[in-house]
Amino acid sequence: MKAQILKTNILTISLLILFSVFIKAQDAESFFPHNIGDRWDYIELHNDYTNSYFTNGPIVRDSIGPDGSHNLFYSALVSYPQFRIDAALNVFEMPQDSYLNYLLYKLDADTGDVWENPMSGSARWAWVSRIESSYVFSQPTIIKVFRYGPAHPDSVPGYPGLLENWLASGFGLIYSESESAITYLNGCIVAGDTFGIVTSIEDINTEIPTAFILNQNYPNPFNPSTTISFEIFHPSNISLIIYDVLGKEVYRLIDDKEFNAGEFRVVWNGLRKDGSKAASGIYFYRLVTDTQALSRSMILLK
Repeated sequence: MKAQILKTNILTISLLILFSVFIKAQDAESFFPHNIGDRWDYIELHNDYTNSYFTNGPIVRDSIGPDGSHNLFYSALVSYPQFRIDAALNVFEMPQDSYLNYLLYKLDADTGDVWENPMSGSARWAWVSRIESSYVFSQPTIIKVFRYGPAHPDSVPGYPGLLENWLASGFGLIYSESESAITYLNGCIVAGDTFGIVTSIEDINTEIPTAFILNQNYPNPFNPSTTISFEIFHPSNISLIIYDVLGKEVYRLIDDKEFNAGEFRVVWNGLRKDGSKAASGIYFYRLVTDTQALSRSMILLK
């Protein structure tokens, strides 16, 4: 009887260990979401006090390798995978390039874990400096802070590194800091759920237009968001910028990004460059292409 109880207890403990390992792996993978359609909008604050906005994503393809690795293709670089996640939950940046195949994250790494990227110079060493509980967009989460530098962190006590990336479980990269800029997450779409503020750019028509057209925003007046649509008849670099009545730049929806011919729409959520909400009033949106510029006015009414 005792032998049977002991055997049952051993089996139970073994199952619990396997289950905890499985849960840990699932939790670790959540630090780098990689669903088709996931995207992240960031605000970058430069040392010269200028701001810029950029989007990473959406993820348009996930090519599964024979070893179970995920090769992730993003809309900005559809010819090559931007990241690869292997079966050990290691995340490599630009894996198609023998030089840039950089081991960016070990998703299951713990505080103090260190690894080396021999081909890299200024970011040869990477490590996890801390793990902490926090909130992102009012959601409870766990944050892992990764640091990077040219020297092993143990070689210089308290060595901070040159770059710092924060990954949040369920959200991915939420913050990064370098010598020249600080970047933080403004909004994201993960597994179909939207968090924060996402400025969407959507191709809405497959027919090729015959002219550059900037349409009136809708709705107008609006509160808090409005949609701006435009049409371009040949590939062009596009900027779409919001100005106030004094001509000061309020928000840069599109920053010199190349677009193919087509019809597109963009959502402005009434934000300023610093992330604050714009006040009621008249604003102008200006579409700048390689060959011309078009402007229209709109009213934010609260």
